[in-house]
Amino acid sequence: MMNAPEHQRGAALLIVLIALVFMTLAAVRLSGQTVLSLNRAEPALIRPKLRWMLFSVENASLMGMNKLLEQPYNAVSFSQEWAQPVLLHFEQGEARSRIISGESCLNINIMGIFPEHDDGKTPARNAIFQALSYSGLSSRQADTVIKHFSAYLRKNKDTPLLDIYALKLSENMAHWHPSGAAKLLCARPDTRTLIAVNLLRPADARLLNVLSQNQMSVDQARRFIEGRPTGGWRTNEEVRQALDTLPGNKKNVTENLINFLSVEGQNFIIESEAAVAEQRMILRSYLYVDKKNKHSKIWKRQLISME
Repeated sequence: MMNAPEHQRGAALLIVLIALVFMTLAAVRLSGQTVLSLNRAEPALIRPKLRWMLFSVENASLMGMNKLLEQPYNAVSFSQEWAQPVLLHFEQGEARSRIISGESCLNINIMGIFPEHDDGKTPARNAIFQALSYSGLSSRQADTVIKHFSAYLRKNKDTPLLDIYALKLSENMAHWHPSGAAKLLCARPDTRTLIAVNLLRPADARLLNVLSQNQMSVDQARRFIEGRPTGGWRTNEEVRQALDTLPGNKKNVTENLINFLSVEGQNFIIESEAAVAEQRMILRSYLYVDKKNKHSKIWKRQLISME
């Protein structure tokens, strides 16, 4: 028979073992909670790094854009040195940027320069009307939008529209989704009607179709863009000649288009992307370049987190 001291030692050992089991379970649970907390915190810790990487690669592209300000000729094209993509490597990941045209679209703020009693025949008004119609609006709806915002922009010259979604504020437009017009319309704080023709891509063929009032087919427009010289057209007269000699081109197409096209460019978008582990972030920087006064500025940024 076990004596009292041995019985007490056995009971004490059992208590210690039970305590160790509970301590182990608590430690495992705490460890799991710590790992979960760290996993939840990881995206929040990475985001500042991504933003820093994005602004670093954006700045590198901006420095490259200085070459555009310095080049002695006015014509712009993606074959020039300022337009080359940038890739930066960091300890945590990498960031890259590319420059695209900010003018491959119709600026809705040009509605502010339409005459108050517009007869509906000006090329710019017709182009906006065609773009709105292509997005799914009826003729009546498109006309209402143009009248509404023409009046608004004439009255508020210092308050331009900065997003095409502003068009939803017009009468009976609450259910309209501008995705159909996103490749044709844009919003910039200026009233420039010219489009940098050397920066157009084949995917922009529909824009030329709209600008020509449907006189140039989408296929013709695509061939026109694809037939552009490697370094782009050097003068606006070369653009006119290319339109005149385009197979199947109609006589009035050149006159409809030439007032919208230019070998020069003033508006660009720097598209930057940074990645760390499985986290990605995109930054779009909208840039205005004043080559005459050797000046450039970013007037809008859009930050998109891709989780």
